[in-house]
Amino acid sequence: MHALASPDQVPVLEPEGSPLDRDISIQSLHAVFAAMPDPVVIADEKRVIAAVNPAMLKVFGYDEHEVIGRAKLMLYADPDEDDRQIKSFAEAGLEASDRTLADFRRKDGSVFQGRITAGKFGDLDGQCSGYFGIIQDITDFLHPKQCRQDADDVLQLALEANPDGFVVFDEEDRLVACNSAYKALYEKSKPAIRPGATFESILRYGLERGQYPTAGDTLESREAWLAERLRQHRDQEAPLIQKIGPRRWLRIEERVTSNSFRVGTRTDISSIKLAEEKLAAINSELETRTMALEEFAAVVSHDLQAPLRHMTIFAKMLLEMEDLPAAGSGHVDQIARSADRMRALIRSLLDYCKLAYQQVKREKVRFSGIVSAASEPLDWQIAEKGALITVNDDPVLSCDPELLTRVIQNILENALRFSNGEKPVIAIDISRGPLDWVISVSDAGPGVAAKHADRVFQMFRQVGEDCSQREGGGVGLALCKRIVESHGGRIWLDTAYTEGCCIRFTLPAE
Repeated sequence: MHALASPDQVPVLEPEGSPLDRDISIQSLHAVFAAMPDPVVIADEKRVIAAVNPAMLKVFGYDEHEVIGRAKLMLYADPDEDDRQIKSFAEAGLEASDRTLADFRRKDGSVFQGRITAGKFGDLDGQCSGYFGIIQDITDFLHPKQCRQDADDVLQLALEANPDGFVVFDEEDRLVACNSAYKALYEKSKPAIRPGATFESILRYGLERGQYPTAGDTLESREAWLAERLRQHRDQEAPLIQKIGPRRWLRIEERVTSNSFRVGTRTDISSIKLAEEKLAAINSELETRTMALEEFAAVVSHDLQAPLRHMTIFAKMLLEMEDLPAAGSGHVDQIARSADRMRALIRSLLDYCKLAYQQVKREKVRFSGIVSAASEPLDWQIAEKGALITVNDDPVLSCDPELLTRVIQNILENALRFSNGEKPVIAIDISRGPLDWVISVSDAGPGVAAKHADRVFQMFRQVGEDCSQREGGGVGLALCKRIVESHGGRIWLDTAYTEGCCIRFTLPAE
């Protein structure tokens, strides 16, 4: 039989009974020996291989003549392993060993891990006449286990690389795993954060040590906080903001998996919350200052305009006096005009205070409606100069109608004030860009030098010759700039336009 010793060569206990019974027993043993799926090796008392089964030859890659008659230590990756096996029998007084692990070497030099069940057998006198070993290749069993271990290692590495806290609780709300970032966020609760601990026990541990400053100081308040936090944990539908220190906040997000596990993240948003608090403080201060400015403007308006009115009245009375010298008449006239100019300046300042910081309230409006509303207060000036205002398109804009009307009105007012000749034409053009609308208002007036392009949008700045004699207070275009920027646009003087003055500004398309 291939790879088997003859019946006389395989040491067996002599069975009792007739010779026929003996032959049947030996044949049965050989049949079982040959059919075993795992490698089987039988060695004599000197540990020399006497017989092997076909499975052994297949697994190790040998032919029969390469192993029969050779020491069985040749099968081990570590030659000393055979001595350790024999020694363990002697120390324990055993006839056979439990299944133990060992490394084995194939003919081609490759090593595999196997589980060996080994033992010794004796003759009728009880003397050791040989050894046997049954070897099970467990490579296929170890591979999935190793793959799972590798996957676990990769997952843990990924979790540790995540700067946010990550945690998993099982269906009984017991901690399965978390990363170091999670433990670092809950420093006072860290000793309680261990696998198997319930979410509630971790919370209680932290409560007792002041982990949650919003929980209060009394037992009742802490229990109420705990009950609410557990409810949020069970029923969380939206991210939760949690304060864990005087200046520390976390954003908590949790999801339930199909097997009822709960996976959560903890993101430190302390810098964002501190910035929000700082911004809120700044906004509060700005609101206070704005209110103070408005009150100041109202007081100044009342207290300044009253004496200015008196100056104007008395100046007119002086001008009506028959005995007023000619030189004095000119001075009085200058006083009256200065008082009128001061009143106009005060009105402009009040207008700026009212509109410049007004909250933008966007609506969908037709551009033609904006232009009509802006032109109406200027009807008498338009009629007086015989001016023509043209508009090239009528799209729908998203803007604050009141504020945008004021922008167009102020630009038109400037164009009318400085227009030359009869029947001036003021062109209003609007076109759609990739992200915004571009609106242009151009006229054929004297224009503005390029060096003054930025100055025209500054408060109380007028440009050009003899600007001191012009009407207006130098506030209109500054207000336009503030309103356009509050809409998210920008405004500028087109210095490339040479036929007069052209002011352009943008409004976001959406």
